[in-house]
Amino acid sequence: MYDFIIVGGGILGMSTAMQLKQTYPDRRMLLLEKESAPAQHQTGHNSGVIHAGVYYTPGSLKARFCLAGNRATVAFCEAHSIPFDTCGKLLVATSELEMQRMKALWERTAANGLEREWLSASALAEREPNVT
Repeated sequence: MYDFIIVGGGILGMSTAMQLKQTYPDRRMLLLEKESAPAQHQTGHNSGVIHAGVYYTPGSLKARFCLAGNRATVAFCEAHSIPFDTCGKLLVATSELEMQRMKALWERTAANGLEREWLSASALAEREPNVT
């Protein structure tokens, strides 16, 4: 007899199992996975990005959860010696309309407490020469 049965050994199933085990250490749990190993289905095919919260409305649940999830993911990786790369994100405008949107994103990232840097065209070319 199990107290919890979790279907799926992807990121959600595994993190749910971890949280349940931490919260209820004496409970019995069964995790069912159809693949031969964890994270071999949908989780194994995603982009692997640790989102920063660039696009979310400041103060919204999505923004708050994204920022908290970012910190928790980085802390988990560090605690378990899981390699990851904090490479940042380049957002590039190529038209006046996109530049207006970029300015709005600039304000949004500030409101969400994200580290940011505005690059000139020459600084962008130096940082990433393949951007056209």
